[in-house]
Amino acid sequence: RGRARVWPGLVAEWLVAGGACLALARLSLIQRKAQSFSWLPLEWHKLLDNHWLLARVTPLFALGMAVLVALGVWLFVRKKRGLLLAIIAAAAALTYYQCTIMAKQGTLGVYLVMYVFPLLLVAFAAAARWPRMGARTLVLAAASLILLWHYIGWMPLLFDRSFEKAAGVERVYPRAGQAPEFPLAFFRDFQVEPSGRYLFTAYGPTSGIVRLDTHTGRTAILRTTAELVRYIDLMPERNSFLALDWMNSDLLTLDMDTMKIRGRESMYFGSRQLFVPLFFIEDGDRLLATYTERPGVAEFSMRPLKLMRWLNLRERGLTGFRSGVWKAALDRETNALFVEAGMVNLRNEFLLLRVDLEKFAVSGKAALPEGGLELIAIPDKRRIIAASFFSDRLYEFDMDTLERTRVLRGPRSCRNLAYDPGRNLLIGTGFLDGELRVLDYASGRTVKRAIIGNKAASLFLSPDGEILYLGSSRGVFKVRMKQFLK
Repeated sequence: RGRARVWPGLVAEWLVAGGACLALARLSLIQRKAQSFSWLPLEWHKLLDNHWLLARVTPLFALGMAVLVALGVWLFVRKKRGLLLAIIAAAAALTYYQCTIMAKQGTLGVYLVMYVFPLLLVAFAAAARWPRMGARTLVLAAASLILLWHYIGWMPLLFDRSFEKAAGVERVYPRAGQAPEFPLAFFRDFQVEPSGRYLFTAYGPTSGIVRLDTHTGRTAILRTTAELVRYIDLMPERNSFLALDWMNSDLLTLDMDTMKIRGRESMYFGSRQLFVPLFFIEDGDRLLATYTERPGVAEFSMRPLKLMRWLNLRERGLTGFRSGVWKAALDRETNALFVEAGMVNLRNEFLLLRVDLEKFAVSGKAALPEGGLELIAIPDKRRIIAASFFSDRLYEFDMDTLERTRVLRGPRSCRNLAYDPGRNLLIGTGFLDGELRVLDYASGRTVKRAIIGNKAASLFLSPDGEILYLGSSRGVFKVRMKQFLK
């Protein structure tokens, strides 16, 4: 056909499909207080990088999806619509089941839109005899399924079980013969109370908050049908802990014994400013939080929670997107907060920012070629380490000058880091391929590595450095470092 005939139909097709996706997502009630879709441009921009990362992690799976797309196009060309529709129906049924694994509450509608809707578009194109639309939607469906299979932990396939038999390693949950009581592929933050007996964590998007007895494997679970918690912070002296419900922009206070919500305070203060808090640091009488939509940082006074000051990074010209601020690290010695933001431009760059908490203003910045979801401070060495989610690079910066001092090689797509000062070790886990890597911090040399299971998203090192707690799709592991490192 001529170009003039193709483009109007193509534009109309995607306007209708995109409008339907956004309308259905809004009706599904995800992020009830923050339905602005400010995150959409950044997430769309990251799609190619995310898919290239997943293709590198599981090249055979990505190749298999490409073959299926080619098969679908061939069936269109050969006009074998019945066989194509049967394959699409089977794929849609499997994908629906996978979506129910992730979400059984209000967010289910969003996942159906993201993962089942493209398959329905393929079926519609087949029924309507529109091969061009069918070919395009086949690519869209394959791309969405690559994300889904990794997200629920079905990929990559990992068969190495040697870690569970290694010296010093104990799987504390689920125990032998015990079925898991919640989806292990969706672990969030790990926190362990001072005695080491009880581990607190959250999981999502199904979702819930868990107290695990590491001695017996017994759990107490608060199943949250309207909340979605990513980070928690223990307050043992008050026999309580804080949990950030980023779906509703609420700070929850929970009782450590009863696992019931004691209080709920809103951290939402208007869609024109900052909303959707992602990460927080409780520091005495103040609470510091990063906001991923209308990206910025806020300071609250505690008990009761009251907003004191905030900083919008987009208004300061530090990012071109309307979302994208992640973890933070506090340096109490200089009263500064280090924040990672990104991507901040179309060159895929991230920024490491230092916020002077006295003036509550940005006092320094450094460019990050790539970034991610993990940032830790090592105050004794005056260093900050930012992990890339898109590679195996760990970027080290001087806390005082923000000069990049070196680049270490760690686990790929790292989302968890811990520093052991006694042994001068840096410990990290790879989210997608489940690699645990222990580095000698001085030289950057790898001294130990193991595969702990994909979706390795949780790590906690005891203050004395003797016990390491790990979470992956295989469960919760307790590692006695002295034995493990021999």
